[in-house]
Amino acid sequence: MSRRFLSGSCLILLAFGLLFLAFFGFALPGDLLLNLAFGWMVYLYRVIPQVVVSESGVLTAAFCLCVLAVGLHWFLRWLTAQRTAQPWPFRRTAAFLALMVLMFVAGIAFVGIGHQAAWLLTSPEPIIKGGREASARAQSQNNLKWMALAMYNYQDTVQEKTFPPAALYDRQGQALLSWRVLILPYLEQQSLYNEFHLDEPWDSPKNLPLLSRMPRVYKSPYRKDTDKPNHTHYRVFVGDGAAFEGRRGLRVPEDFPDGTSNTLLIVEATEAVPWTQPSELSFDRNRPSSLQGWRDPVSFLAALADGSVRRIDRTVSGTTLRATITRNGGEALGKDW
Repeated sequence: MSRRFLSGSCLILLAFGLLFLAFFGFALPGDLLLNLAFGWMVYLYRVIPQVVVSESGVLTAAFCLCVLAVGLHWFLRWLTAQRTAQPWPFRRTAAFLALMVLMFVAGIAFVGIGHQAAWLLTSPEPIIKGGREASARAQSQNNLKWMALAMYNYQDTVQEKTFPPAALYDRQGQALLSWRVLILPYLEQQSLYNEFHLDEPWDSPKNLPLLSRMPRVYKSPYRKDTDKPNHTHYRVFVGDGAAFEGRRGLRVPEDFPDGTSNTLLIVEATEAVPWTQPSELSFDRNRPSSLQGWRDPVSFLAALADGSVRRIDRTVSGTTLRATITRNGGEALGKDW
């Protein structure tokens, strides 16, 4: 059976498959085909700048690979000597080792593809229609998860064992820098964090130039022409009973008697602010609060204090919203949650 025959058969089956989908109304838009063909390039463009190469990790991996190569070659050479007098060449060991590494990488890729396929099948979002919006929402969801995880890593590291405060304050009580700066080391941005002068305001002559180096995790993936550069929509509520209160961070779960899964931690806010500026959403439990998804006309995303991310409808009542903002109010969440 020739290769030309196999290639032609695959193209015919693909054409019939597309016609079958079109017959049942599953039209494939051009942007979806482009995403399927070149989406991996966009992914690499977003991910590669965030990759931090650890010299110790590279050296450790190289050392382990060398030990594995020597041990594997010795074993195969000994095994071959038991059957034949011809020595086992090292090039075969190198080929066998390359095959093992390739299978290992393929296994990781297979697990990732399976995970994403399961997510697509169980996601309430449409797979074909609105592909760009769904992709942007998935990216925003990942951003929120990274920030929530960074807060937990912050709590595990600092001596006080608390979440970061909403802002870093000086002795006079003036807010200097946002919580987004404090969690930089836990977002693989330790070098950027080291360049900040933590005893100066965000717009000081030494800190203001760092505004242009906003990490991608703080950039909302939704495209909006009115967005200013180096601004972020990811903000937190600050006030009596909220997840951020006062000048010190709170302990999790001790300071969240309502439950971490019922308390908002980080939200997609309507108004964007400079990412280093300590400007958050003020909360007063005695005043009705409202929040709108700044991009999605139907809902907005929020990270909860347990690290999960939830899609919240904009039709949620003010009572339910206040109950999710407070961590110690004892309110029962409404049916619209």
